[in-house]
This record gives sequence, C-alpha cells and structure tokens, in this order.
Amino acid sequence: MWLMHYTSVVSFLLAVVLSTAGAAEDSLQRNRTEWMRSGWGIGFRIQANAFYWQNFNVTQFIEQLESLPALPDWIIFNLSGPSNWGDIYNSYHPILYNHSRDSTIAVSTPPDLSDQPEGERSLFENMADALHAKDIKIIAYMAGQGPPMLKLTKKYHDKINKGLTHAQSVVSNIAFATDWDSTNLVSEAREKWLAYVATTYDCPVNMTEVATNNCTDGMSIYDCAKDSGPLQQSGFLWDDTGLIINGLNSYSCAKKAYAQTIVAWFAENLADKIDGYWFDQGTYADKVLIEQAIHSVDPTAVIAYNYGFQKSPLMNHNPNIEDYIFGHPNPMGGNKGIPASDPRNEPMVESIEDSGDGYIKSATGEALGHMFMPMPYKTWNGYTYVDPGWSDNDGFKAKDWMGRVLAAGGAWTWNLPNESGDNLATLSLLRLAHAEFLSSVLEDILVLPSSAPPSSMPSSSP
Repeated sequence: MWLMHYTSVVSFLLAVVLSTAGAAEDSLQRNRTEWMRSGWGIGFRIQANAFYWQNFNVTQFIEQLESLPALPDWIIFNLSGPSNWGDIYNSYHPILYNHSRDSTIAVSTPPDLSDQPEGERSLFENMADALHAKDIKIIAYMAGQGPPMLKLTKKYHDKINKGLTHAQSVVSNIAFATDWDSTNLVSEAREKWLAYVATTYDCPVNMTEVATNNCTDGMSIYDCAKDSGPLQQSGFLWDDTGLIINGLNSYSCAKKAYAQTIVAWFAENLADKIDGYWFDQGTYADKVLIEQAIHSVDPTAVIAYNYGFQKSPLMNHNPNIEDYIFGHPNPMGGNKGIPASDPRNEPMVESIEDSGDGYIKSATGEALGHMFMPMPYKTWNGYTYVDPGWSDNDGFKAKDWMGRVLAAGGAWTWNLPNESGDNLATLSLLRLAHAEFLSSVLEDILVLPSSAPPSSMPSSSP
C-alpha cells in the first residue's frame, strides 16, 4: 500500500531548532506530547444520538482518510455531544445510563445522557480501534459544561438578569438539555443527574424540588428565581448559573461530579482507547479535578482546555494541568466574528515560532503550542465553503501557517465538518470540498513518496 505517514521536511528543521535552542529539561507535559510535535490532525464532531450510532460507517471514514496524501497523526472526535449538546455521550457510562432511564418526554433524539447499553461496543470505541489499527491516535472531545449544561444555563440567567423574558433568553431550541420540555421548562434526565449529584456530593441542586416548595403555583422556576422572585425573598441565593442555594455552592459540586464521576469513569475504563482530551467550555469545568481524574489512571494522556479567554497569541493559561494549548482561534460567530484565516490569528503562529522549541512557557510550566483551525468560513461545523482566506492564491496562507507551525515544533489540527446526516451514503465522510482542499495543502507541505499514485477522494454521491 502506497499510503504511509508523511516523511516531513520539518523533521530536519525541528532538529536544527532543538540544537540551537539547547536541550530543555524534560517535563511531564513534554514527555506526554512528544508524539504531537510537528504533527497534524483532523477534528470533527457528530451529533450524539441513535441515528448516528446506528448509521455512522467507521470503515468508510477510514477509507476516506486513506485517500488523503498522508494519514493524520490524530483525530479529535467527540466522546460527548458537541458544544450545546454536552449532556449526551457517544459511549456507555453506567451512572449516566441508569440516571436517565424512564424519561416520559417524547423528543426527536433519545432523552438519555448515555444511551449505549452495557456490553455493546459504542461508536466511540469502534472509531478508536479503527484509528489505532492505522497508527492514528484519538483525542476525545468533551463538552466541559456537563449534563447541567452550565454554559447555556449561565447565558440564560445573564439575559434574565438583564430583564429579558424567558422566550428572549433561551439560547437555542435545545435550551438546557437534549430532552428539554419547553412547555414545562424541565429536563427529566437533567433533574435525575442533579438529584444524583445532590445525594452523592451533599449539594442541594434539585431545582424542581426547591421550586415546588418555594414558588407560586404555575410560576416558572426562572421567574421565581429572579431578583425579586419568591426564591430570593425566601433567602435562597443564586449565582448567574442558578446553581447556588442557601449559600452552598452546588455549582462547584456540579463541576466536581463531572470530573470525578463522568470524566474519571471514562478515563479509567477507556484508557486503552483514548490518547488525549480536548475539553470545550473549560471555564465551566474544574480543570484541576479533571487533570487529577485523568492522570491518576492514565498518566500519558494529553489534555487541553478551551478556556475562553486569550486566544491569539497562544498563552499557557493552565500550567501543569494541561499538556498542549487548545488552539481555538478568535471567535468567528456573530457580526463581530472573524474567519480563522484572519491576520489577527497569525500571532498564534508567531508565538509557536518564538517559543524556540514549540512549547509555550509560563513562569511555572509549559505546554505544546497547538492550533485548532476550522477550514470552513466562519463556522466550526456548518456546511459552508472553504474559507477563502485559506484557499486564495493557491492556498498560500493555509500552507504557510501550517508549514511554519510544524517547522517550529508545534502541532496543527484542521477542523472539517462531516457531510449531512440526511444522506446515509455520505454520513461518515468529511465534507468533500474541504477534504480535497486539505489534500492540496498536504501535497505541498509534506514530503511524500515520489512513486505514490495521485490521491482519489471517495465520491460524496450515493
């Protein structure tokens, strides 16, 4: 088979960089991330629901990877649902499974936080095994806000506190859970999880019970919780997530349960499947507890947190509790958003070049410089065209930025959307136009076997 991992020009360049910079004392972060240095990967996420579990064709996805000029070193694939769907998972978890049973709400996707029956191999496990068979590592994407959907809940309460109505404040049609009942303003699966947290971690976080005991009949919990509402009049104190009651920080308990109950179980039981983690919504997670939960059972796994603050240039926000930088570009959404290729993101490249060896240092630690760059225009997952900033001038900027990062010893991940789930023939494929452009970038950046045949991408037609 002609396909092989690339033989890169950057190997020589990296050796030069290291020889001139001097050998740095090995750190845990350096040892864990050595396989990522001057490497590249692909990231994408799918919806976590029964349709994908039953129909996503892992074999077809691997065939598409093999049609690229070179195999990636890693894939960032979601163990949890993506972003706003962080309350459902692509692999079995016994506690989530047991605490999401018997929901009576009829929704378009299963109301279960983890709807993979015990004993059945999950989609995530199948993906991990197929990638490992090709010597490709898998980094698990996880939504750090967890089953309480802390990020969406905070956004909601921020708007409520500004005087907006419930209808004006709902962030998305999913609202606060996959099984959200917008009429009764409740998620049965979420309430079961919060009840478990309340019992296990001695935190009163069952909002429904509190509202029943303290709110006027027919009043929504959100109206009840506003500044002048009955809950506050009764002495209940809320933070902007609505998860602090009577001065007891159940918000912290929700984060603790996520790290010690959810992350810890996956880290221990899927240690042979997972090579690393990329936590979205790191602001809403207890990063110290997460690092302890993972490295206590899997000391070689690499970890990064999307911390939400400074993005360009790269900075080491979490010394000694993360191993590589999350690499998210400046925000792309909304009127103020900019495409990933915008010049305002080039300081990310320059910070890796200026590091001397690819590692971004702070006063107390270091983490591998890594860029996680969406290829579509101003979106992570949308089915839009390739960002013209990447593709113009024969893809000059895409090749320039990626090549410079690899040459400096950093790491690069392209985020590509997958094809529409409406068509089962293309469900498992990365969007064809983006994959073809990726091929053109790789052919210029990497040194490939001279006798390798030209790449032939699988068709996106049924």
